[in-house]
Amino acid sequence: WGVLLAALVAVVYWWAIDPAKAVMSAVAVLVVTCPCALSLATPAAMLASAGTFAKGGVLIRRLQAIQALSEIDTIVFDKTGTLTENLQQVQLAETHPDLGNTLILDMLASVTRDSLHPVAKALHTYAIEQDAVSDLAMHDWQEIVGGGISATLDTQTKAAVAVKLGNAAFSGVHEIEAGAERQVYLMAGSVMVARFTLTEQVKPHAKAAISQLISQGLDIQLLSGDRIAPVKNLALQLGIKSASGLQKAEDKLRHVMSLQQQGRKVLMVGDGLNDGPVIAAAHTSIAMGTGVPLTQAQADMVVLGNDIGVLVSLISHC
Repeated sequence: WGVLLAALVAVVYWWAIDPAKAVMSAVAVLVVTCPCALSLATPAAMLASAGTFAKGGVLIRRLQAIQALSEIDTIVFDKTGTLTENLQQVQLAETHPDLGNTLILDMLASVTRDSLHPVAKALHTYAIEQDAVSDLAMHDWQEIVGGGISATLDTQTKAAVAVKLGNAAFSGVHEIEAGAERQVYLMAGSVMVARFTLTEQVKPHAKAAISQLISQGLDIQLLSGDRIAPVKNLALQLGIKSASGLQKAEDKLRHVMSLQQQGRKVLMVGDGLNDGPVIAAAHTSIAMGTGVPLTQAQADMVVLGNDIGVLVSLISHC
């Protein structure tokens, strides 16, 4: 009865001015107050918002994420590929005295050719730029999250060699301390044939974005599978107070679930394979457009470009 009365008032009010508009006004009142219109209003508004965000460089994969994003109080960032550039500076720091650089780089190019991890991609690019070939026969290839790559390569001598490429723990060697540089070891069996150092560059807008997010009252944290030294160094550069290194996928998941048990609403931002489980478990999540497809598939939102600064605009408008 209230709806019908409102429609009647609209007709009476507009009839003396414009009978056609009076009828349209009455119909408009009836349409917008019906249950169907009300039930469509929220998804329609979310779709409109998703379109706006897409124009700004953020793909909304799940519309509920817009509501969830407005509720967050904590943001947990991955490091490599999220706050730092995928294109890392690579240096061949050490080689086995009995092996030539050509064979070493061919092995490196071959074992990294199918990986989507930022470190592996950087090493592959480095090897190819040194005129390496990536066509060595390879089988039993697998990528271990938080560790590295293992495979069996048939080298130029046709001898099958079990190869590992990854961090010290995965490779089974004593880590060589190098400050903020990442160390990657190439192993043939139990013998280290090469050691590479990688220097990461912070993304151009990362520091400003983190500063603005902190100013909005959000708790910013950094979790990375990298060594503690580079993780702490990056956190210091960006003004992040809570940072942890040597975090495997299960460690990241455990940390975020602990925050959620405390009542926190956590936004997880990452791009790597070891971010997949925690991205799926967080209150809401964002994957970088340069990240692995599996992680993007688990995320609620995907930043289409490489600019971390769009997060500020995204969060402030939710």
